[in-house]
Amino acid sequence: MRATETDLTADVDRLLEKVTPRTKVVFLANPNNPTGTYLSFSEVKRLQAGLPAHVLLVLDAAYAEYVTRNDYAAGIELVATCENVVMTRTFSKIYGLANLRLGGPMRRPQ
Repeated sequence: MRATETDLTADVDRLLEKVTPRTKVVFLANPNNPTGTYLSFSEVKRLQAGLPAHVLLVLDAAYAEYVTRNDYAAGIELVATCENVVMTRTFSKIYGLANLRLGGPMRRPQ
């Protein structure tokens, strides 16, 4: 189920409205790609606090290195202190490795 955004930005209240007893996971790309919008750390904490304990919050922080605003934090503090928060990261974005292929040449199936 998707929650609508406000000005291309995730809306915590709308996300929380979509949570039901059947909800297992909430994914949040923060900052979002391709819009470049983000939620402040206080809003991410509000989202986590509003989730039932059985709902896993997945923070996709693949582009965290590009945010230079003072009110942003990737969320590692929440990962360390909350049992229902995990984070996904990537090193390929910051180091420009998105197009680098490791290993031998790819071959077409015969």
